Amino acid sequence: MKASAYPKGVRTVLNIPESKRIAVGIGIGYPDWEHPLNSLRTEREPVEKSVTWRGMAEEGEKTMEGLKKEE
Repeated sequence: MKASAYPKGVRTVLNIPESKRIAVGIGIGYPDWEHPLNSLRTEREPVEKSVTWRGMAEEGEKTMEGLKKEE
């Protein structure tokens, strides 16, 4: 299941307000360590400034499977 197919459900389960954008990225493949771009280093904000981590659903919380059945 892809998150973009169920944005309402993803927002509900993860408690994401409409003022926030949902972004998902997955890297596939193998790095080319010899490519010049892989030696580029930039300054970055700490990940905690832009990411809210959510764990697995606690008992009684809504899950994506439960939301799919409600629709």
